[in-house]
Amino acid sequence: MKKHGAQRTCNNAVPVRRRWLALAVLGLVALLPWSALSACAMSALICVRGHILSDFPATGPASEFWAYDDPWDYFGFVMHNSAPGGNSDGYGVVAYPDQAGSLAPRNMWYKRVTSLDDFGSVYYTGNYLDPDPGETDQPPDVLDEALASVRGGSDRAAIVLCHARNASGLTLGNHPFWFEYRGRTFSFMHNGNCNTARSFMIARINELEPGGGWFLAHPSNYFHDMDPRRWVDTEVFFHYIMCHIVHSGNVLLGLRQALSGLGAYLQDQHTGIYNFIMSDGGSLYVFRSTPLSGANSSYKLCYKLFRDQFYGIRTQSPTADETELQLRELVVFSRSRKPEHYPDFPNSGPRNTPVYLPQPTERGFQQNVAAGLTVSPNPCLGSAFIRVGVKSASRLLLTVSNAKGQTVWKHSFEVDRPGIASIVWGGADERGSPVAPGIYLVRAQAGDTVLTGRIALFK
Repeated sequence: MKKHGAQRTCNNAVPVRRRWLALAVLGLVALLPWSALSACAMSALICVRGHILSDFPATGPASEFWAYDDPWDYFGFVMHNSAPGGNSDGYGVVAYPDQAGSLAPRNMWYKRVTSLDDFGSVYYTGNYLDPDPGETDQPPDVLDEALASVRGGSDRAAIVLCHARNASGLTLGNHPFWFEYRGRTFSFMHNGNCNTARSFMIARINELEPGGGWFLAHPSNYFHDMDPRRWVDTEVFFHYIMCHIVHSGNVLLGLRQALSGLGAYLQDQHTGIYNFIMSDGGSLYVFRSTPLSGANSSYKLCYKLFRDQFYGIRTQSPTADETELQLRELVVFSRSRKPEHYPDFPNSGPRNTPVYLPQPTERGFQQNVAAGLTVSPNPCLGSAFIRVGVKSASRLLLTVSNAKGQTVWKHSFEVDRPGIASIVWGGADERGSPVAPGIYLVRAQAGDTVLTGRIALFK
């Protein structure tokens, strides 16, 4: 009899010896051709403002989920793909209530692998998709519980993420992963494998948070492990993105900084697959790293609008009435606007928008702000954060000059009180064209105070 590890707890105690065995297997799997790795199944739903998912009745029998004509077909899609021999390494669902950016435990459902013996044996066992479900005595599955809660409407769910995992390494933990920041719960799920970039992402996080402080403050969702070398690759990827979001104070800027830093990996389809869906509780951020044909093109992302009332997003081949994301495209779905498309997002997304962080901030700056200029990461790959400590209200002028003293970029804005101004310089001139690698001088002037620094730019 196979195991079906249905659990809700976050902390799984894993023997150290087994963890290191898992890490060794993970390293071997990382050497496999990426095209040989099966795709996980994931879907997401977001309602237009004024609607919640329980507003929508089922259209047709559940067994015809492939019609994708109501929200519940997106649950059916994951149920169907969470099966023996497929995505059988556990799954998870999170559901954000209407006008709430955070998740309570009752809004999260997981059926997980909890030991090495569980891999390949934890999948959907309910009868929701059976043509005659009344003829079976199968008990409700965890995914059935999630579906019943969302359809019941008690929490007025408006955003849902759902993922069935096909593990590329024997690491414990199931998507969606979550991260608390500024009173919101960010959640994240990934379709693919990014183990090749694991060391790079860990190193970049440690550059932004020296001394390993990030992983001490933000351990794994599972078993509270502080060593990211033993984590699911997706959770490392998520923390890499969240570290950039935290440092920029802005989701889009942080996403672009993180993905721009992965530029070399995103360009080479043999180094991994980085398709993901992320939510901050108010929007969905959907990114595709894979091409429409050739290597890894089977890893797809597509979406569809239903009656101007909700969007459904899922992996695998699109139907005729679905819109397929393009190579390296980011699409942002919010509850109040039409989808925002950012083609080739790592290279053309928001670059130099200032983000003002008033005092006090969660980054631990003191109330009495010292005038200072810092650049991180430095050296940088493509773009960097410039942070200026401003002691009083003033107009801040920033310039970036090349080794010849020629100004390649400048920006100015008003700062109305003491604080830290954080600006992303995208490694481009004022026309948006990338500048050559080299050493650049940064100059910040606020009133009579002039601060300088240097940026080492690599490509």
